[in-house]
Amino acid sequence: MMFERGHGRGATLVAMVVLLGGCARAQAPSPSVHERIRAAEEVASHERSDHMEAEGRLRAAEARNQALVEIIRGLGGNVQHLVGERRDLEAERTTLQGSLAETRQALEAMRAREAQSRDRAALFRTMIDRFRSMIDAGQLRVQVTRNRMVVELPESVLFDSGRAELRATGQVVLEQISRVLATMGRDFQVAGHTDNVPIHSPRFASNWELSTARATTVARRLIELGMEPRRLSAAGYADAQPVGSNDTPEGRRQNRRIELVLVPAFEELPDLSALRDSAAPAVR
Repeated sequence: MMFERGHGRGATLVAMVVLLGGCARAQAPSPSVHERIRAAEEVASHERSDHMEAEGRLRAAEARNQALVEIIRGLGGNVQHLVGERRDLEAERTTLQGSLAETRQALEAMRAREAQSRDRAALFRTMIDRFRSMIDAGQLRVQVTRNRMVVELPESVLFDSGRAELRATGQVVLEQISRVLATMGRDFQVAGHTDNVPIHSPRFASNWELSTARATTVARRLIELGMEPRRLSAAGYADAQPVGSNDTPEGRRQNRRIELVLVPAFEELPDLSALRDSAAPAVR
């Protein structure tokens, strides 16, 4: 459009020059007419220059606009990337928090087990100290069997062979033992054990009956000596849990015994709640 306006003005100038040329034949041109022509040409030149300058500014503006569009598009991609990274970090944080909680629980459980181990060790040392004289006399042993603390008494101290009545020495030994056990405030199982030599008598049909009768006899005597009945239980194992070889006289002698087994307290038992919870859906 700028060019068309400039072209129109050029045609006008040509027409003016022709007219003026015709007039020149008639008379000499006046100075004011030449000045107007030059002025008109200068105006046309300025307008062409302005038009070119405007087109340059427009192109520059369009280039800047395109650059801004690219910047905005790039920023949009960066924002999406940052949003994704934030999501990943939040998920990782949640996972780490869960792991930290599990680690703390495991540490607390480990500390509790360590405390229980220290308590059991202290109790074991106490039992040994209190039974020291009887241990030295060969009347009993204090040991850990099947992960339980056990006071073990040989058959010869308590019973005659094949019988379930206490000997006089057995009465004295149980009196000494009861004084120690009564102060501990713990539960004990009296366990009877035999060798694998079969027994056949009017009273005992097998070693099961013999071992059970001996355990019951000892438990009753301890109750008579002042122990609380709720702290005691009795069981016979016959020859099912030997501590020595039944192929030798010495091994069979070791197997004929009475054990006073310290029953673990509730807090000393392993936590099985996880097993209970995992099995709950299967319960109808």
